[in-house]
Amino acid sequence: MYHKYNPMPNLSIPYGKSYSIFPLECTGLQIVELKPDITTFSSDFVSNLRESLSFPVGSTPLTHFMREAKKVLLVLSDPTRKLSYECWLHILLEEIRRSISSSSRVFSIIGTGTHRAYSHQNILEFLGTEIDYLIHDCDNEPSLVYLGKSSRGTEFVVNKLLTEVDAIVTTASITFHYFSGFTGGIKAIFPGLGGRDAITYNHSLSLVPQKGEFHPACRPGNLNNNPVYEDFLEIVKLLPPIFSVNVILDLAGNPIAFFSGDPISAHREGCMYYSRHFSARTSEALQYVILSAGGYPRDISLYQAHKALKSVEFALAEQAEIFFFAECTEGLGHPAFHRWEGSTKVDVVKRLKKGYEPLAHLVLSLLNLAEKHNIYVISSLPPDDLLSFGMIPLGKDEIGREIAKSIAISSRSEKIFVQPFGAEVLVSREIMN
Repeated sequence: MYHKYNPMPNLSIPYGKSYSIFPLECTGLQIVELKPDITTFSSDFVSNLRESLSFPVGSTPLTHFMREAKKVLLVLSDPTRKLSYECWLHILLEEIRRSISSSSRVFSIIGTGTHRAYSHQNILEFLGTEIDYLIHDCDNEPSLVYLGKSSRGTEFVVNKLLTEVDAIVTTASITFHYFSGFTGGIKAIFPGLGGRDAITYNHSLSLVPQKGEFHPACRPGNLNNNPVYEDFLEIVKLLPPIFSVNVILDLAGNPIAFFSGDPISAHREGCMYYSRHFSARTSEALQYVILSAGGYPRDISLYQAHKALKSVEFALAEQAEIFFFAECTEGLGHPAFHRWEGSTKVDVVKRLKKGYEPLAHLVLSLLNLAEKHNIYVISSLPPDDLLSFGMIPLGKDEIGREIAKSIAISSRSEKIFVQPFGAEVLVSREIMN
């Protein structure tokens, strides 16, 4: 992995559906782009997908898997995720239809987890193909069914369509996730098609309430002994057979690899591939960081954008200065945010000791970061929303001057590090002997 030294005076940072361009008013400043050493990937994603379906990981080929199925459920992600469905979903649909009998039926459902529903137009644009679908609603009790309880106490309440079919095909993208390790795999089903209380309980496993901190195994890029990840894996044995299709996109959003087959082993193989190619390392602590949430849809709300802050957390110097670009057109992104407005870390820990509350893990994460570092946020969020969680609102026209002022005051570094890829890239610090 390497740092790309970039002398350009103007920076172009992903922000919403476009870019924010601004000058850096600092003489002698060295700009260091934190970028993984990505080799040239194959652009033949059609062949990659077909090969993945024909030679899956830990499973029979899709054609064999679907042979006896009379009812098939295709699970799709919602528009808060980036999958480039428009490139490949129609191919997967062709393969599914080719693999089943003419009397068999395919149902499609959008796994929203606890996210809000999207308009029909939003979903069609996202999918890139005409398809009939249902939208999961985590609060619609008549549409949910109880399957059983995990060894950690999660009551698996999920969309009952999962129990009314002979086979399930999931689709998801693999990226880093700030507490479950990675996205993708069985997450398409749970939490994607889970009930709200079940999802909330599973997410609570990311914390050690008595200490008011994250479980040490709940971090980006880690699955080993991760209680959140290991918990939702237990749902697999309670469901009909599952064939998982996981896509990996390059930093421009193009499909470069597919890992299909068994929902656990195919996903793990994909995660190892992703970690190998999308990690960046630095030999020094990061004092000044220009960070983007990665643009739309990764910065659609603070709920989603926050994940990018975790991508640099373990490489930051003490009292680092972070200039964070996240448009947040949908605001905070979760109604529970308002229950925590103005809370301190001490407040959160006190409440956690009485019992987990929705969004406590994310709020604690934000407050931890804001307590240790200065986080300047360029966004469309109301300033009071940012201030209530310890962050500092900053206008686009102020960014260059604020960076120059910060560096002039501290004189701790003449480098500013740029990470424009959001949670897609994980930055870690190499400890030099």
